[in-house]
Amino acid sequence: MADNKFPNCTQAVCSQVQNEINEICKDPSFPPGTPIVVSNATTGGYCYCYCGGQPELLSPTAAAPADGPPIIEPCGIAICNYDPQILKACAHAAPGTPVLRTGHDHQQCKCYCWDGELAPYQVRDGNGQYVELDALPVGGFVMAAGLALAWYKVLVRQASRPAQNVPQPAVEIVIGDVTMVVPPSHLFVTFEKKLITAAQLDPRIVLMGTDKKPIAVDQVTPGDQSYAFQLIETSHDVPPADLSYHLLDTHGIVTCDNAVRQAYLDQRLPASLLAFPYTK
Repeated sequence: MADNKFPNCTQAVCSQVQNEINEICKDPSFPPGTPIVVSNATTGGYCYCYCGGQPELLSPTAAAPADGPPIIEPCGIAICNYDPQILKACAHAAPGTPVLRTGHDHQQCKCYCWDGELAPYQVRDGNGQYVELDALPVGGFVMAAGLALAWYKVLVRQASRPAQNVPQPAVEIVIGDVTMVVPPSHLFVTFEKKLITAAQLDPRIVLMGTDKKPIAVDQVTPGDQSYAFQLIETSHDVPPADLSYHLLDTHGIVTCDNAVRQAYLDQRLPASLLAFPYTK
C-alpha cells in the first residue's frame, strides 16, 4: 500500500516496484506494517510503501527528480553508505527499513537504512558498560584496547533464530575489549556472505571458530554459528590501509570508517584496529 496522505505519493508509485516490494516483504523480519522507502521517479522525493497493514505515518524526504521507470539493480556499499539521499530517506524510518533508490541512470537498487550512519549502534566496554559513540576515539566506534596484534580479529556472536514474523535478534561484535550490539542480525548476514566470499579468494582472510581454531570456508554457514575472522598481513608491503581498500574494492567489505582509514594513512593508529561497516 502507499501512503496517500503525502503529495505525489500514490499507489502507482508503489505498484511500479510491487514485485520487488513483495520479495522484500517475504522476509519474516519485515512483518505487515514495515515501511519500504521508494523513490518517486516522476516527481522526485521519496514515498513510503508498506508490507500491508496500517503503518505509522512517516514524513517524506526530498530528493533529486528522476525520469523513467525503475529497474532494480544491486547496490554497492558506496551508494548505501555514502549517498546523502539514502541518509535523508532513512531519517524518519526505522533501522532495517529497505530503500529502493533511483540512481543517476534512473535504475533502482536496494539498500537498508541500517547501512547508513543512522544505525543505533550500542557499544559496551570491557566492563560491560555502555559507551557513548562520541566518547570513543577517532569517530565511529573503534577502540585500540591496548592490543598489539599483526592481524585484526572480530568475533561475531549470533543469537538463535527467532520465530516467524518476529524481528531478528541483535548481533554482538567483539573488537578487543569492546562489544558492539548491532540490530537486527539478518542484515548482518549480507556482510557475512561477503566476508566468506572474500575468504575464498584472499588467503589473508582466515575464518576462526570460537575455539580459536581455523574453520574451512565451506564449513561456514552465514548466520548459523559464531566465528571470528583474521585479516593476516602476509607482507610488509601490504599496510593495513591498503588491505582495507583491497577488501572494499575487491569484495565490497568496509573494514573501517573514513576517520579510521585516514588515520591509517597518516600512520597515527596501530594495525590492531578494525571498524565494522559504518560511516560518520
